[in-house]
Amino acid sequence: MKVFSHNRRSSYDSKASEELPRWVSIGIFLLSTLLLLSTASAIFATLYFNQANLFLADWKESPIPPNAKALRIAHRAITRATSVHPFPPSNYFTTQGRIYEWQHYNLPPNHPSAKSSRANALSRYQIAAELNPRWGMHQLDIASVKIRQGNFDEELSATLAAALPLAPYRPEVLIRLIELGMMQWDKLPEPAQLIVASAVENAAASDIRTLKNVIHIAHELNQEAVICRLLSEKDSSVQKHFPQGCPR
Repeated sequence: MKVFSHNRRSSYDSKASEELPRWVSIGIFLLSTLLLLSTASAIFATLYFNQANLFLADWKESPIPPNAKALRIAHRAITRATSVHPFPPSNYFTTQGRIYEWQHYNLPPNHPSAKSSRANALSRYQIAAELNPRWGMHQLDIASVKIRQGNFDEELSATLAAALPLAPYRPEVLIRLIELGMMQWDKLPEPAQLIVASAVENAAASDIRTLKNVIHIAHELNQEAVICRLLSEKDSSVQKHFPQGCPR
């Protein structure tokens, strides 16, 4: 009986050893298939993403606002990109938010017709910020929409406050932050104004090119007096960049 039991156990062990490679092969096949499908999905998502960004690049250079058909195609492309990609990165949602913003880009802040599109843009920017919380431009995207919505609240100040420490001397972040602040300077709450003032100070300490970009923003947005005053508080020599001195 012991010999029989030993032989039977050996038979079971032999069968198990024969079946193990088969299950391993099936597992490898399934894993390879999943990896192949994920790679293919990511490739198709990238194609859709690039298509949507081509529209954004064209709209940015064109003096004519995008028409309804172009907006519809771009929106369909980025929606497919975010749905097809197995793990869509934050910039996919940034692009989606940009397209929503372009729907009513030329309308003034707090315009009723732009309420829905700007709310959709805000939600996409918030998703992007959650996916990549250490990229300051995502916070500025949120602030941009809130300004266009006419929401000059504590959340706006908190968003600006979150953006600056993430890139305190990065030129593109500083310029964007200052531009947003100057757009509606008089309506910003005091905490938000202090953050913008810090960005102006950092820009002046950065390099001459960044400083000239700040002065250009002041001229474009008719905020020379504010910018000149903020710059002069730390270094009065910057007034030489204003031919007539600080405007009153």
